[in-house]
Amino acid sequence: PSHHVRSPLPWSRSYLRVHETGSRPERLFNDAQVFAYKPEVLAPPSTQTVRRLMLFARSLEQGWKDLVAVLTPRVSPHDPDPMRNKALQLAELFRLAFLFTFAAGKGNTKVSDGLFKQAIPEWLQQGPFKSILPNATGQLPRAEEVAATLTERIRLMNPDAELPDVFGDSRMVSAASARPECTIAQVRTQLRTLLQKGYGAWESQSRNRAIEVRKILSRLREHQHADQVKADIHYLAALDALARGDLDDAAVHLKDGLTACAAGNFGWVESALARLSFGLQVSAAPFNRNESEKYFRIFSRALAPDEAQRWRLGQAPLEYTMRLAAVEAAESFPRSCRPYPGVARSHPMQGSVEVFQELAKLMLSGADENAIRVFKRTHKRALKAKLRDVRGDTVFTMLTKMMPNLVRAMQDMTPFDGMRGSNDLPTAAELSDRLRQTYLRFVRQLPVDHLSAQDYLGQTALMFAAEQKDRELTALLLEVGIETDQQDTLGRTALHSSIRSGSSACFELLLDHGANPKIQTCEGKTALVMAAEFGRARFVGRLLSEARAKPEGRELHEAHTLADRNSRNYTSVLAAYREAGVALDCREKFADVVDLLKGRFKRTA
Repeated sequence: PSHHVRSPLPWSRSYLRVHETGSRPERLFNDAQVFAYKPEVLAPPSTQTVRRLMLFARSLEQGWKDLVAVLTPRVSPHDPDPMRNKALQLAELFRLAFLFTFAAGKGNTKVSDGLFKQAIPEWLQQGPFKSILPNATGQLPRAEEVAATLTERIRLMNPDAELPDVFGDSRMVSAASARPECTIAQVRTQLRTLLQKGYGAWESQSRNRAIEVRKILSRLREHQHADQVKADIHYLAALDALARGDLDDAAVHLKDGLTACAAGNFGWVESALARLSFGLQVSAAPFNRNESEKYFRIFSRALAPDEAQRWRLGQAPLEYTMRLAAVEAAESFPRSCRPYPGVARSHPMQGSVEVFQELAKLMLSGADENAIRVFKRTHKRALKAKLRDVRGDTVFTMLTKMMPNLVRAMQDMTPFDGMRGSNDLPTAAELSDRLRQTYLRFVRQLPVDHLSAQDYLGQTALMFAAEQKDRELTALLLEVGIETDQQDTLGRTALHSSIRSGSSACFELLLDHGANPKIQTCEGKTALVMAAEFGRARFVGRLLSEARAKPEGRELHEAHTLADRNSRNYTSVLAAYREAGVALDCREKFADVVDLLKGRFKRTA
């Protein structure tokens, strides 16, 4: 029972010392060794910790080989026969003791002790196990008593003598050797073959794939050893439910499959179940963050390198990484469903078709304030709510993202005779201007809470405007009183966005309207640090003169360090920043930034 379990027995170390085995682990690591490692997605172990873990694993491996050499001379440590490999038999007995101990359960000590004795089969109740079983009064000996007895026996042994064969009793055979291993192997092969047929049927183009999958599932469930592949069966059943369009049934199977995985090591299927669960979650209930995060944490442990890099795993806050992954999961989820013939799934945004159809007509018609007011009143609830899509957009944030591309596409259209305009047909340039002006009128009529809406990455219209160097939209949003210091999931504000894009007009507007330059991103970068990093000399000069910025100490040092590094390695870092979506200023601007910061250092000193 768990209340009798103690730390490693004291005789184990004395035994190792007597026989000079396991000296490497003991020499490298003492009992107080603690590995500073938290098993979190965003808390990877340090290089030093990994190295010590590797050393620890290698020393344990050598310790095992040394132990085998003592317990079973001239027998390979990899020998699978427990009747020759006594170390393997000992490990099996310890495993059985662990299982029997936990099978006894918790609760009343006397009852647990009795259950523990019952759990051990008769053939194990003689020999070494006898000393740890309850005595005639029903009391289990304390761990200290057992340890003291065994320690004393070992101390009386001759260090040079061969270890007595405590397994000499013919009844003391390993439980592992009592199992028909060949039969079990054959059974597992059968189950795996059936599973592969099931996956093959589900992936096929056959018209009868639904019937084939259900037949195989039925055979798997009726198999007497189905519990050995329980997680795999739930995974196939979840795929079948998705193909039938039954999302609720799929969710149940995915949950049960992960529960089965929690009871044992099921390899790749755990990651597959979690990935599919995450896709289902973000498609069916995109705003249930806790559930999404739970599944994301499981499958992110086995991400491919390109996915980890694309989603910035370990480089950005978990929420940011999860949101990026969620968008891709929502896009790929329909492919994971592979509906059976006659089964159709509606798009999550199907319910918003009407509002977008009317909005498109409104934008292209050059509607006046009154028409916009009517539209706003008609779709009041739809405009306020987030769309049923994992991106977390509202109608307004989605329109704001689309607008620059729509206007640019119209402006870039090469005119031909039919587009040169007449009394009732505007030119491409006129149409793009009409679209832009209608959008701005739309912005003027929306309430502040609509204009402040954030998408799945926490980005706002003000951030988009600053990123697009849209001074007119930035000014309009500030004019209606929008909050200037909202942060996205990376901790960036609209001021950071203006620095990234290099828009001095938006930057000045934001500062003039009270934007806080001291707010830090998730990487701890203030506006000054980011401006110095990108070589924005004009921005750095304004911030150094800004009373609210008050740059000093660590902030000045970090800004100077980044500017100096990028100045000296300008050619090599240029491509890396361009790939990240940032255009650095020229090398001369970096030199100006370094000089400005040096001057501030002298005045501070």
